[in-house]
Amino acid sequence: MKLSILLAGSILTSAIVGNAYAQTCGAQPSCSDLGYSHTGSTSDCVGPALKCPFNTSYFNCVKKTEVLDTIELDFSQQKKISSGYTVPKNGMILGSIRDITDYGSVFKVNNFNISLTSVKDQRATVYFPVKAGDYIIMEGREIDVYFVPFAGN
Repeated sequence: MKLSILLAGSILTSAIVGNAYAQTCGAQPSCSDLGYSHTGSTSDCVGPALKCPFNTSYFNCVKKTEVLDTIELDFSQQKKISSGYTVPKNGMILGSIRDITDYGSVFKVNNFNISLTSVKDQRATVYFPVKAGDYIIMEGREIDVYFVPFAGN
């Protein structure tokens, strides 16, 4: 019994000393090493700014311009697609599908019906956000559909 108490006490003492050693002897990282890259005003932040704990003049946040860059469409990289297309990066699918048979047109993302018409000759307009890896299925006679990536990819 005494041996187990002595052993537990020595382990606890070692843990406390080791923890104190780690807190006092480690080199403090810089704010930029931790990802706090902005200085100055936080007025163009979308949400609250996270301030560096070592130097509060450094902060990190999502800037309004970063949000717009992420969702802006890059039409210079648009690509006409067909059924069975796997999306290479985040973007939008846009265009139209028209069917001239008896059952209408179909547009699916990952096997989920996004647009489904049941009227002969009806045109379905497609405008849908997609992410890398999504799988596109389209059925119709006149498929005029494009993938346009976001500029922020």
